[in-house]
Order: sequence, then structure tokens, then C-alpha cells
Amino acid sequence: MTNLKIIFICGTIEPGRDGVGDYTRRLAGEVIRQGNEASIISINDSFSKTIEVTKQIDDDIAITIYRLPKTLSTNKRFQQLHTWIQQLDPNWISLQFVAYSFHEKGLPFLLGRNLTQLSKGRNWHIMFHELWVGLANDENIKYQIIGGLQKKIIANLITQLSPKLIHTQTEIYKREIEHIGHTSKLLSLPSNIPVTGKITDTPNTIAMVIFGSIYPNAPYQIFAKEVNRYLKETKQKGTLTLVGRNGHEKNNWVRAFKSNNIPVTVLGEQSVSSISNVLSNSTLGIITTPAYLLEKSGSAAALRLHHLPIVNVAKAWIPKRYFKYDFQNDVLIYNPGNFSAIRDLNVSKGEINSIHKVAENFISSLNVNR
Repeated sequence: MTNLKIIFICGTIEPGRDGVGDYTRRLAGEVIRQGNEASIISINDSFSKTIEVTKQIDDDIAITIYRLPKTLSTNKRFQQLHTWIQQLDPNWISLQFVAYSFHEKGLPFLLGRNLTQLSKGRNWHIMFHELWVGLANDENIKYQIIGGLQKKIIANLITQLSPKLIHTQTEIYKREIEHIGHTSKLLSLPSNIPVTGKITDTPNTIAMVIFGSIYPNAPYQIFAKEVNRYLKETKQKGTLTLVGRNGHEKNNWVRAFKSNNIPVTVLGEQSVSSISNVLSNSTLGIITTPAYLLEKSGSAAALRLHHLPIVNVAKAWIPKRYFKYDFQNDVLIYNPGNFSAIRDLNVSKGEINSIHKVAENFISSLNVNR
């Protein structure tokens, strides 16, 4: 089969400053590594001051990057985008969609209209990293209004581009896309932390780890007390390590665990290899992302790639269009009193979160649908 020639379109592509940009770079690098052609165009770049063509590196792969600064007028940006697409002549254009990537208030009303000029003779793919705000039951009226507008923008975008393939990362997003009349497929989120760590055996110890952002309103105090009680009952030791950018909630968790006589280590930002080493020497991952959004958590992807079972300790977040989600058997949705169920958790099958496997599935989906 003929190799693919893909142009990825995202908002910003500054390394380490935009999650979707970093995702796109890693996916493009692996697409090239697997024998295809790929470039990236950032069309609303917050970190570029001029129109530029440059290179960015993903491991051993140099990726050609085309950058359009957000300070440029919309007309000039899309004129230049059209020129580049004509020159590059891809057979697929992959839009990496987050509403706030393309408009500071998350309302890119003209995005679909401006992109349709690129469609002639080319296949569109859309990856919805996010949909609209206001999906939960308890969202305030402001988010409900914005979310309603964003839903219309997304419905119009799909109609205008007529993508041959739509991907998203979570079951809840997949169901919402179906509700507005379109079909999508799930594509797992790749871990940003490859497995390079060496394992040191620590018998009779539950080595817990929190990697990345800690979200507010999780029942951390009740959870810490229950962990302490479980350790005493099972005559095991316990430790908690926090690594990465944890945010303001970090101190609450540290105090709660220390007050329950569980040693805590705070490492902060570390190199990729150091983070892998921490994860490799942990036995249980803790995630504070709401359960229905676990699949779009980079932290969860990293924990799974390192074969860690996960305890989800998060605030209640119930979608308006409720459905009973069958969580994988490597995840325990924590409710007060059920921590002992960690005994029944399976080790994560993390290969689906490797960048190699994600790109392989992505390429296969494009080939099937072209």
C-alpha cells in the first residue's frame, strides 16, 4: 500500500508549552519512523512572532514545522496555510482539535469555513482531544452557554469538512459525537514517558505514586486514613511519591499522608528517565482526574505503560448523558471503604499507550478509510 503523506494541523507547537502540540509532534515523529511522510502546521501559534518554517526533533526524527503566529490576521494566516497545503500536497490532513487552541475564548466560529478551502482532493481526519465544556451535571450556567455554542461549532465543523475518519480518546466523547449524528473511533493516548527505568524490589511495601496534576475536591483526607488503616491490617509498609508538576493541591496530599504516618517524597519536575525510574519502582498509581475522563489523562497513560494498577481518587463528576462505564480491571474507582479492593486489580496492559502502538493504529485506520 502507498505510504501516507499527512499534514497535521494544530494551534501551537512550542515544545513543552502546549499539550496537544507535544502530542502532535510525537505522533508525527512516529508516523515518519514507520515509513510515512508527515509535517505539522500550527495555525494560531502563541509562541511564534513571524511566519516560519523550521525543524523540531522527536527522538531521532527531524519534523518539518510550519508556524503561523496568532498575531497575524486570520485572512493572512489562512492564505499562507492554503499556499503551504498546495505545495505539500498531502493525501490526508489531520486536524488536532481543541477549541481553545484556535480561539482564546474557545469559540472558533469560522474555523470550518476557513479550512474547507483545503479540502479539494484530500481526505480529512479530525482528532477531538476535547469537545465542549458543560458536559457534567453540575456545571454553572456560563459553561452551559459556552458549551452549547461549542457544540454547534463542532457540529458545523464536521459537516463542513466531511472527515473520512474521526478519532477521540474517551468513551464519553465518542458517545457525544454519536449524539450529534457522527461516528468516531477511539485512539488511545500515548504516554509521554517511555519505559526506561530499572526495577528495585521492595517487598511488603505499597509504593504509591502521583504523577502530574492533582485536581481539587478529591477526598484525600478520607483516602489517606483508609490507606493507613489498610496498611496496619495487612502489616505492610506504605510510601507516597509525588513527581512532576502537581499544582497547588500537592500540599494537601502531603499533609494528609504524613499525618497518617505514611512517608512522603516530593520530587517535583524531573527528567523523563527519572520519572520512568520512579514509576518503574512504584506498585500503585493514584489519579485524581474524574473517572469518565481517565482515558485522556497523560498521567494515566504513563502509569499504564509502566504496568501499574490505578486507584482513581477524584471528585464526583457525572455526565449529563449518564451511562454506566465499564472501567478496565486495572482501575479502582475509589469510594470510602473500598480501598482493600486493590487486591483484585490487574496489572495494566500498557502497550496500547505506547507511541509505537498508537501510531500503528492511527496509520491502519487512515489506510482503511481512504
